[in-house]
Amino acid sequence: MRAHGVPHYPDPAADGAGPGGGVAVFPAGVDTSTPAFKKASSSCGGLVAASGARHPADAQTTEETLKFSECMRAHGVTGFPDPTASPPPRLSGYSAVIRRGVYLAIPDTINMGAPTYRRAAAACRFGPAFS
Repeated sequence: MRAHGVPHYPDPAADGAGPGGGVAVFPAGVDTSTPAFKKASSSCGGLVAASGARHPADAQTTEETLKFSECMRAHGVTGFPDPTASPPPRLSGYSAVIRRGVYLAIPDTINMGAPTYRRAAAACRFGPAFS
């Protein structure tokens, strides 16, 4: 991501699962709406998706992630997706979140920098990358 124009993209966690300690996500401080980010995401999307393959989805992670999605919608983030066991067919147009083999493909139509999103993420507490 850094080599493709996103200079502040963090290194993965020590376990290799991605930023956020087991969560691969485009974290706070990285503006996902910029053309540079979208181009880098398109170029590197396969690598991001592959990083989640190290951890098969388990029932607990799936349940926790589903509760997070429901909480985000309950706090006003309409259209927030439910988790899936596989990545989206393409990452272009999405911010990918991978947590131990469970995927959230958050569409770019959801503004992760909006006050409603930030308040919902703080209330729902889904890992450090969201709060």
